[in-house]
Amino acid sequence: MTQRVRWMTTQRLAILSAVLMAAGLLLAAWAGGLGGVLVSVALVALLGLYMLPSILASDANHRHLAAIVALNVLLGWTGLGWLVTLEWALRPQRRA
Repeated sequence: MTQRVRWMTTQRLAILSAVLMAAGLLLAAWAGGLGGVLVSVALVALLGLYMLPSILASDANHRHLAAIVALNVLLGWTGLGWLVTLEWALRPQRRA
């Protein structure tokens, strides 16, 4: 994966995080009060934790980044899927 593609992937993750944070803040404003803001901050933090395997794989320039992101998004909610993607993202890569 070239440096340009890696940067674009990281940029997409950052944009997604910003959009979700804005949506959370709008939800908090709609719900009203400091409690809504705290809930939205907690949701953004949990989303970051949920996407941690994808972020680590992107940072490591993993050759299976697309598969890790897909598995993380689709099966990460199961817990087992999240652990599998985390292990896969952290596994040292063999260079061909």
